[in-house]
Amino acid sequence: MVCDCHAGFYGDDCATACVAATTCTGQGTCGVDGMCQCDSGLTGADCSQDVKQAILVVGDQDPTNYVSLDGSVNCTNTDGRGLDDFSAVGLLEGQYPVTCSGDGINKCYFINNGTEFATMNRKRYDCAGIMISSSVLWVTGGSDGSPYWSDTEYVTLSGVSAGPDLPVPLRRHCLAQRGNKFYVIGGNSGGGDSGIVDTVYIYDFSTYPSATYETGPALTLGRVGHGCDTLDDGTIIVAGGAANTIPSNTNTVEILLDGSSSWVSSTPLPESWRWLFPLLAKGNAVYVIGGYSSINGENSNDILKMECDSTGTCGAWSTVGYFEQGRWRHTALWVPESAVPCETT
Repeated sequence: MVCDCHAGFYGDDCATACVAATTCTGQGTCGVDGMCQCDSGLTGADCSQDVKQAILVVGDQDPTNYVSLDGSVNCTNTDGRGLDDFSAVGLLEGQYPVTCSGDGINKCYFINNGTEFATMNRKRYDCAGIMISSSVLWVTGGSDGSPYWSDTEYVTLSGVSAGPDLPVPLRRHCLAQRGNKFYVIGGNSGGGDSGIVDTVYIYDFSTYPSATYETGPALTLGRVGHGCDTLDDGTIIVAGGAANTIPSNTNTVEILLDGSSSWVSSTPLPESWRWLFPLLAKGNAVYVIGGYSSINGENSNDILKMECDSTGTCGAWSTVGYFEQGRWRHTALWVPESAVPCETT
């Protein structure tokens, strides 16, 4: 039996107290285990310490790339796990980058050395994953060809367990977090292009296991193969992908301000379309990491940046870096530089 905790208490037995404003010094949120999930660039039990971060880029091809925006890291790791397309990735316990499922497999691996550590209940090609606490990666949906899956799984260093089912089967969707609420955004629910959806479902892990999905504000455009993430002020940004319109591939960007009931358009990507890429947020900026681009119809290895203010006004996109190999169908995440296993040459 899992307890339904009072507000401010977490864990299977509700014994862990956490108040984000004090426990996490206002620079993070309380995870489902009561441990602080820090805003990007911060670490420590109370989120009070700065951490130097690099971007890990994995999937589509070997090897795995690591790159930092200040240029101090730009290297490849030939000893790790890099081939899993459309996998779910996370940073377990703040130091172990992992990849789970992907194209034709149901395994989880430590990315840096390629060691298998868990077996999932399904093969989940086109799945999406997100860290819901420092120790739990939530892996959602996907498929093994046909049908698409609606069930989800929790992955920890000690094993795999069932998570809450999605309201509908989904693949090539994306996930974003706002406090204890997690947003399941867009994707394909079946039926090819006709199955591309504009739906947003919200799951509040602070009330797990009694929580049910809320229906959030619908996107202005149904999307699949898009990227999304959340700025530190709670603004959720969705970019690119293939849309349920003609022409299908899109460069459009839309944002959902914290407290708003509708998405609004923002600065479009600088090419006519881009899809099958990850999007990462840090502070008040978002970064597009590679993807299949309309520029020469090739896989890109660039990193694009857009900054936004608290009113949702965003500036132009600019190129701020490159990683070593163009990719699509890949994933990416922030990792501390201490977890980078290769050296810049």
